[in-house]
Amino acid sequence: MVVKKIIITIAFTIFATVASAHSALKAISPANNAIVAQVPKTIELTFKNSIHLTKITLKYEDKPSIILDLSGTKGFVTDYSIPLKEMGFGSYNFEWRGLGKDGHILIDTFSFVVE
Repeated sequence: MVVKKIIITIAFTIFATVASAHSALKAISPANNAIVAQVPKTIELTFKNSIHLTKITLKYEDKPSIILDLSGTKGFVTDYSIPLKEMGFGSYNFEWRGLGKDGHILIDTFSFVVE
């Protein structure tokens, strides 16, 4: 029983250390789940730590997914400004992928609605 407690304690310690080392998304503009009056010209992402953003996929309404252009960004940075093509009113859903400096793959989603 004591060995089991030790193993569980070690596992939680390792998990907490790894989780705190990951680069979390600090801010998004437009904010997640926001309702906006017009499509922004760019999507702004700010991360807590530097990451290398590798892919952002946009799913607009029932249209096929689009991979956004990340050619303007290189290396590990905290702030990204990604151009966005206007598609009109409706739901804009994004999935981003990146690589933290610690080598961990990071994936998350966000969305907003244009009304």
